[in-house]
Amino acid sequence: MYPNIIATILLLVLPFVHHKIITRNDSAEESEKISSYLGKSGLSGYFAGIVLIWVTPLGAILVPLIIVGISFISPFGRMEWKEYAQPRRQIIAIGFVMILCAGFIPATEPAKPSEWGAQLPLESTDSSLYPAGNEYIWLLNSGGEIWSVSDGGDWSIVISYKINTPHQFGAFGQTGATLLIADVFSLEDNKLSSALEVINQQLPGPPIEKNEIALIDVPGTNNHDYFYDSGEDRVNVNLQYRIWTLNSLVLGSTSSGTPIAEVLLIATNSWDGSIDMLVVIRQRGNPDLDINRFAENTVSVWLNTLHG
Repeated sequence: MYPNIIATILLLVLPFVHHKIITRNDSAEESEKISSYLGKSGLSGYFAGIVLIWVTPLGAILVPLIIVGISFISPFGRMEWKEYAQPRRQIIAIGFVMILCAGFIPATEPAKPSEWGAQLPLESTDSSLYPAGNEYIWLLNSGGEIWSVSDGGDWSIVISYKINTPHQFGAFGQTGATLLIADVFSLEDNKLSSALEVINQQLPGPPIEKNEIALIDVPGTNNHDYFYDSGEDRVNVNLQYRIWTLNSLVLGSTSSGTPIAEVLLIATNSWDGSIDMLVVIRQRGNPDLDINRFAENTVSVWLNTLHG
């Protein structure tokens, strides 16, 4: 599914349907041209806004506010608002509802590299309600193979996400805008359930409760160079990331707890109205964490599947 395409089509036909409905019982208003029922600049500004939503980070949020704000700057614009306030408010309200509802459209499957085998059948891998999304999860060793008890503490939890981005239709600045929203609202805490389910079901040891752990942000440049394909076809890409330490609040003597694992999140832009993300969680003491902190090999396999 392409929620951005569906939302765009609905937004394009909205003025025509709205004009038809409000003039259906009035022969005089029905003869009024569609181009002028929102004012001289109303319809052109509306369609310009749809274009800008595709090329502006956080476009579905910022563009309507900017266009409405600009229309109030000039005296002529304020006069038009007084005359056409009701249909304009209705168009803006219905448009926002359409954009928000696009977030409920089922997301497509996330990247699923064949090298990692079958994903774990966990309850938390079901689609999230809003925005709609899907996730697959694996438990791997440092060699990228399915983890077994004989591998000891050499494990990594790998989660591939596909989540709709109703706040933005296009790929320009999509990663930064989405991660900004996640940072502001601490959305990464909501995704701990998947990792905890793997730890409690697949790994030996006592179960861990969510209130016993905390994610602590690790400051950094938030950009790292990755690659996919190989040889002459190798492609280098610069991706945004976030790193947190997963701290146990039960262990240690400080309020922030003791680090027991490290969480790496990688995100990449997409033009299909959703964003692709990869999370790699590795236990402290895992040798791969010391020599390969940014999980280049794991991310490369994931990128090969995305772009293959």
